[in-house]
Amino acid sequence: DRLTFRQEFPNAFSEIPMNIPGETILPGTPWKISCELIKNFKKTTNTPFHFAIRYDMICGLQITLRPRQVGDRMQTSDGHSKSLKKLMIDRKIPRHKRDLLPVFTDGTQVLAVAGLGVSSRCLPEEGQTALIITISDT
Repeated sequence: DRLTFRQEFPNAFSEIPMNIPGETILPGTPWKISCELIKNFKKTTNTPFHFAIRYDMICGLQITLRPRQVGDRMQTSDGHSKSLKKLMIDRKIPRHKRDLLPVFTDGTQVLAVAGLGVSSRCLPEEGQTALIITISDT
């Protein structure tokens, strides 16, 4: 006596290395990630889809794009560590979109997340070398 409709959502994408510098198309998502290396960073306004990461904070100087994983955490602007799940709930990101947002990681830590922005401990200071990352639709 009950009828249930179920909406199918796309699966999460596979892990992929990011081109530094250059563009990376994330298969299975609408995302294109552009990355530029800046030697003498000047402060700009970060947004959830355009931000700077301190280059010397990247372990191995390689970034991998992957879906979120259980236990992923990111440092917030107040210096506390918070789970990505909690951050996405707080930002009211719909559940069906959460696994399609790329997580930027160097294999040891979450550096940034599309839609959330950059981890506060990875924010560059003026004059440092930084990666400028822009996430856009393909």
